[in-house]
Amino acid sequence: MNSIDFLRGARYYLKMARSRLSSRDDLYPTDYLFRFLIEKNLVPFPQGSDEGFDEYRDLLYEHYDHGPFWSSIHPEDERLLYNVSAAFKSRSAFIAGSYYGYFAIWAMKGIAERGGTCTLSDVNPRVCDLARENFSRLGFGDHTRVCCEDAVSLFSKRKEPIDLLLLDAVGAWNDPRPEYRGKVIYYPILQGAIPLLEKGSVVVMHNMRPNYFPQLIDLLESIGGVGLCCDSHNGLGLYVIS
Repeated sequence: MNSIDFLRGARYYLKMARSRLSSRDDLYPTDYLFRFLIEKNLVPFPQGSDEGFDEYRDLLYEHYDHGPFWSSIHPEDERLLYNVSAAFKSRSAFIAGSYYGYFAIWAMKGIAERGGTCTLSDVNPRVCDLARENFSRLGFGDHTRVCCEDAVSLFSKRKEPIDLLLLDAVGAWNDPRPEYRGKVIYYPILQGAIPLLEKGSVVVMHNMRPNYFPQLIDLLESIGGVGLCCDSHNGLGLYVIS
């Protein structure tokens, strides 16, 4: 075993350990956010959204190639996106800031089963190449578009509606446009996506704790968004356009 294989193996077992010993932290955000939306009658298919999750997780932990990169995606993040894809029957997803695809892959089982498509957007060609390789090897190549281009530019050329939008981009800290730096880039991305969102579309936000970005929440609510942010490991937000 060479050093690269050893590091990849160590990374896999670390993630497995974090999952199995997480005191079921991955249950908290999904149950908390879904409970709120179910009470608002905004989750169309809540029953069975966890079906097949443990088997899918085992598959990805064993076979997803992280290459030289490291993901900050926690078990709770994995479960939430899997459940969102299942409960809302997503068919046309867009991942803004997809990195090497490890967060997006958790939505793919349901999207592929429904014959849908997921668009991954990132400006780094190396991570796009790795995402493309993983999705193809795992059987999702025909249901994925990996675009090495920023989300706002892609939205301006897109006509198909988006039923699942994931915000996880990070703008360059030296970007001459302050509104595109760090996580505040979520705001112009969401603005660009608004014409493509419809009633029932879902917006998932990573690294979004309560009261972290009130301007973004105001924008979501102005277009009919109903939901919550959760103070989990990374912070998760889930909104439905009503």
